Amino acid sequence: MNTPQRRILRKMGYLRDQRGIARRYLTEQKNWDEHLKNTKDFILSCMERTQCSSATVLGSGFWLDIPVEEMLRRFSPLRFVDLSHPPEMEKRAEKYPGIILIRQDITGGVIEKLYHLAKGAKKQKPRLTDALVQEGYRPEFDPGFVVSVNVMSQLDDLPIRFWKRYFHVGEEDQQQFRRKLQRQHLIFLQQKDYCLISDVSERKTYRNGQSAERKIIDLSWPQTGMTKQWQWIFDTSGSYETGAVTAMEVKAVCGIKTSGHEYS
Repeated sequence: MNTPQRRILRKMGYLRDQRGIARRYLTEQKNWDEHLKNTKDFILSCMERTQCSSATVLGSGFWLDIPVEEMLRRFSPLRFVDLSHPPEMEKRAEKYPGIILIRQDITGGVIEKLYHLAKGAKKQKPRLTDALVQEGYRPEFDPGFVVSVNVMSQLDDLPIRFWKRYFHVGEEDQQQFRRKLQRQHLIFLQQKDYCLISDVSERKTYRNGQSAERKIIDLSWPQTGMTKQWQWIFDTSGSYETGAVTAMEVKAVCGIKTSGHEYS
């Protein structure tokens, strides 16, 4: 499976965005801690229900929302998959023989394809949806119990922002691109025992009392399995949206389908 080179990730803003998450946590720690605790608690409750012996976390980042010690006691190996692992996390992972860091694109190759489409365009302008791939993420290993943690809502964000540097893109194309990526992600998860946690909408409240709400997940949320919902106070400084407090509605679902053995 192709993984984008670091220069592509840098030019598309992925490395900057990853560091930005860490900086925002330091600024908003008091408001984030409840969300992170809810996330970890839900993962712990869900993993008690699976019979898988190994696990894979998609979108591991700085491990802020992952109950690392508890998962290590339960799963071997424990794989962390991300586009790029922060150097601090690479160093930390050296202390845990049970953790395997994997650098992969969980869109299945869309990021690199989109980059080359945009940079290679001549007279004929491609469409955003031309960057989509047929199947999505298909790892070469058996992932076991899969945790998708606060990443599903981000699959389309930076690709669309990068695309807009070069081309005008209509709302319909953006929506089709977003839905396809999210649907492929959900289909992959539902083939396994999985725990899915994602912000599904954001609400911005401005100083003048006005507010605006936007859907982030463009699919019907899975209704089967254990579910939970909470609010995440994402930004109070106004740095995410000038002059606004931003809160996310977060949903979580635990889907278990194994019955006594792991499977591929």
